[in-house]
Amino acid sequence: MAPSLKPMKKRRFINFRHLFLPAVLLGVCMLLSLFLIWDFLPKPPIESNLENRLSITDLSVFSELTEPVYFPAEIITIPGTNIATTLDRVGVLDDGTLEAPEAWNKGGWLFSSSKPGQVGNLIIDGHYDDNFGKPAVFWELKKVKPGDKVIVTDGAGEDFVYIVSKVYFLDIDSSEKSRVFSSNEKVATITLITCGGVWLPGESTYSKRLIVSGVLDSGANGLAKALMSYYVASYVN
Repeated sequence: MAPSLKPMKKRRFINFRHLFLPAVLLGVCMLLSLFLIWDFLPKPPIESNLENRLSITDLSVFSELTEPVYFPAEIITIPGTNIATTLDRVGVLDDGTLEAPEAWNKGGWLFSSSKPGQVGNLIIDGHYDDNFGKPAVFWELKKVKPGDKVIVTDGAGEDFVYIVSKVYFLDIDSSEKSRVFSSNEKVATITLITCGGVWLPGESTYSKRLIVSGVLDSGANGLAKALMSYYVASYVN
């Protein structure tokens, strides 16, 4: 007799769709439990000593940007005169005298002096006339009087307004000529220098120097830098 075949039993398969929602709920509960446990764990004490704390400016690579940035002097303009010229950089000669710009129609900014808007003394010189007695860049500096404005434009294109406070002459051999180059580190000033007096043929120069001094008009110049410093400080902090 041929062997009989046993009937095949149907296999039961697990329906994972029914387990999805319980698994999600279980995971959420575990995460909440971890957060609660972390919240109750002891934390290290907060350092209260201000000397041991680092401020945001100590940690930030942008901290130096909160300080004003100054650029070299590029242009000088004096309203009411024909003085409007670019500036070359000049230095101090070996004999200790201020170097004059090579071009008759250009001014010279003493690069070791202050920059426009910066505290200290911004020094600019220029020729009074050329070798033929024709007017040079500072020919009309003699027209400037106290209360007039001197505008210096820096390398970033920003204008700085100085108000003339004093106009005077000094003999070329005066013992007081050194004070022309003195600098007040709390005030932004400007000093303009050119020739004056009478021509001294034997010395190929003039007998005096015309000095024009001025003080920075902070109200006209400080707003732009103040806003920039405020913006950078706000960004950093």
